[in-house]
Amino acid sequence: KKGFFIKSADERFKMSLGQRVQMRFAHEEIEVGDNENAFSIPRARLAIKGHAFSKDLSYKFQMDLGKGNVTLKDFYVDHALMPGQLHIRAGQWKRPFSRQQITSSGKQEFVDRAITDKAFGAGRDIGVAIHNKYEKSPGIEYALGVFNGTGDKPWFKWNEDNPFKSKFNNVPDHVEPAVVARLGYNYGGIKGYSEADLEGGDFRFALGASGAFFLDTDDDDDSRRVAQCDFIMKSNGLSFSGAGYANYTEGSMDQLGFHTQAGYVIKKKYQPVARYAYVAPEGEGNDQHELAVGLSTYFYGHNVKWQTELAALENEVTADESTRDYRFQTQLQLAF
Repeated sequence: KKGFFIKSADERFKMSLGQRVQMRFAHEEIEVGDNENAFSIPRARLAIKGHAFSKDLSYKFQMDLGKGNVTLKDFYVDHALMPGQLHIRAGQWKRPFSRQQITSSGKQEFVDRAITDKAFGAGRDIGVAIHNKYEKSPGIEYALGVFNGTGDKPWFKWNEDNPFKSKFNNVPDHVEPAVVARLGYNYGGIKGYSEADLEGGDFRFALGASGAFFLDTDDDDDSRRVAQCDFIMKSNGLSFSGAGYANYTEGSMDQLGFHTQAGYVIKKKYQPVARYAYVAPEGEGNDQHELAVGLSTYFYGHNVKWQTELAALENEVTADESTRDYRFQTQLQLAF
């Protein structure tokens, strides 16, 4: 159940090896532009995790080779000062913001996350945090961290003095730190960061709220705050989840959004799902809508599954005009 591992006889050292690959075909009907069809491998992950010297000193390394690129996704060290109650983590991983973002892309009900995910800036970053193993959904979960605020994506940094030393890097020249906090409540032993009720059982639920404060260290006063609240409920194969978001720039709210989705697992193998998402930036005539339906087939839970979805994406151009694109995706996932 725990994958392949190597450990020392005294169990002071342990290393587990895992992988996940997603093979996808996508067809997009673009109203303004050319239609697109392609096979792809959006994610091809290799993960190594375990502990060293003590079970209280754990680590995780994860790289991605999907889309023909090699990128670092996670690499952090986690020290349990008080196991299960107070941990300190340093390195690169997902900011503790937004349930759908924290939930692995391998444990989603749909092929992709909702449009709210990119709109409100969730993602990985480099930093340090204290927490109580919030990803394991304890009764009360918390996390508080400070991050670069620039994300994990490398960009090309030009060296004017020596162009030959120009390179891709994700270490910012100027840090505008992000303070991220999360607090949640989990009831009934729910797996709050795994969509679909594959485990079954009586009614369970999880509630959470997060805030990200991007601090401006310049004089232009363009600080940004993002707040969200989320939930997930499961009961006897039925799952229902959603979240609401608000973005503030320079002290005024300039974007709102929400998403909600539901699914029902039949015979622990088949799951029809539906989702609606909405993003409303400041001003008129620029709202975004997403309506999606899908069907997942679980052969070995999330480890081996086939997902197919059809989505309609509407983007307002003006208050009276909008464009509508359609997207069909089907994907096979293998993970261990």
